[in-house]
Amino acid sequence: MEHKEDATAKRKVWAIVRNIEGKRLSHNEDEPGEPCWIFLSEICQQEHSLFKNMLILEGCDFRSNTYIIVGEYLTIVDPGYDHTVFKPLFQRPEYAPGDIQKIVLTHKPPHRPMGALELLRYPAVRSNPQLEFILHVDSPVETKRVIRQLGGHLTEVKGGEMLDLGGFDWKVVATPMYANDGISMYHSVTRTLISGDMVPPMTVYHKEAGEWVDKYLISMRLLMEFDIANVLPRHGLPIASSGKKVVEASYRAVLLKTLNSTFEGTPSWFEIASTAADKGFHRDALICCDMAMAVNQEQYGPLKLKACCFNELGEYEKALETFDLLEERFPHEEDGIFTILGRAHSYRGLKRYDEGRH
Repeated sequence: MEHKEDATAKRKVWAIVRNIEGKRLSHNEDEPGEPCWIFLSEICQQEHSLFKNMLILEGCDFRSNTYIIVGEYLTIVDPGYDHTVFKPLFQRPEYAPGDIQKIVLTHKPPHRPMGALELLRYPAVRSNPQLEFILHVDSPVETKRVIRQLGGHLTEVKGGEMLDLGGFDWKVVATPMYANDGISMYHSVTRTLISGDMVPPMTVYHKEAGEWVDKYLISMRLLMEFDIANVLPRHGLPIASSGKKVVEASYRAVLLKTLNSTFEGTPSWFEIASTAADKGFHRDALICCDMAMAVNQEQYGPLKLKACCFNELGEYEKALETFDLLEERFPHEEDGIFTILGRAHSYRGLKRYDEGRH
């Protein structure tokens, strides 16, 4: 169920978009609407220079969004599959095809690279010696071959790299989903994530999800490590300020799909953690325990389960630290034998056998 404040924020964003589009169309209401490029600062109500220098073209009917970072040159993120949507932009004197210097592809479905290749229809784009395509090293060989043939320079990333896009530093995050070549990008200053198809998880319930949902879970697990406030997705409106909640909800949905378990009602984070641990998803159980404890620190169950999971993962030092925390916070719990046996397991794993005997 949607929180009241989230629903209010969503209505506000839609009102802003309708107002912007209304102003744009009011100049000539008899003509069909043309693609509407909007600065993110107008949608997200954010004052940082990134949002004031970043355009979005929202995909029609929930289709793919395209983003442009405006700096000394233009960086296009996922140009879609129709190069004509750029015509209204290039009719403005401050933008020109020759300004395009970097094109980022977040993953491989046909309309992503085809949109990039369609841009090469512009002679000024095709002849730009600084034109750079940024994509994952595991992107389709054929796509990379065609780009090279057309004179584009390839920058192949694996994840972890820092990219300067229009004067803003972004960290590449490898996020494979239904392919091995998925990437997201994180801007730490504004805590903003360009998420590709990762967030929201609109395809998690796809009929073929069983073929790749394990990759999706690993990627979502990685995104949970980031402090995310804003999400710029491939599908749907940008998410301002409440990005953390959306990432958590996306992770939860993917994990529940992976566990394939039947819960009565809406399960708590601790219930999900227990099921994950039972099925061997100890890393996810740890994440869910932390989520449960974020709601209420004084919970014995999640902390106890964390200690077990650390032992199962062979992270014995962390297990011992958790047992210490258990004894400190819950000195009167009746199952003290659990802590004794758990510590013994940790000491044995660390080959500190003398300590394990006491």
